[in-house]
Amino acid sequence: MGKIISAADAKTLNDAYDSRHTLISNDIVKQADNRSVWYSITELESFIASAKAQASSNNYTLDGMRVYMAAYSDAGGNVPYTTSFIAPTGTENVAGASSQDIPGADALNEGGMGVPPDAGYPQ
Repeated sequence: MGKIISAADAKTLNDAYDSRHTLISNDIVKQADNRSVWYSITELESFIASAKAQASSNNYTLDGMRVYMAAYSDAGGNVPYTTSFIAPTGTENVAGASSQDIPGADALNEGGMGVPPDAGYPQ
């Protein structure tokens, strides 16, 4: 479990994001932007099962998940909040293949926002 960080290290990473969050909130979104995304265990387990099935049907072996930082479009007057989505990664079942995002596979989005949206770690 060498990639697990302490709560203190998580807080340090969160605090280092403050200047970016302020810039996005003040200059882009023009209100307090979202800082976190929450998914239930049920949503995550269901997504992993679906990703495994999609990988297999596309001749890939699921080997991980990639988290992308993203933002909603401001089209239609929507607030362009920061979000993230999770994309499945895998290795194509052919010789010499390496891990990549699985082409055409669904991604997971629409997690819950922080309360309030601009709340940092820990909540």
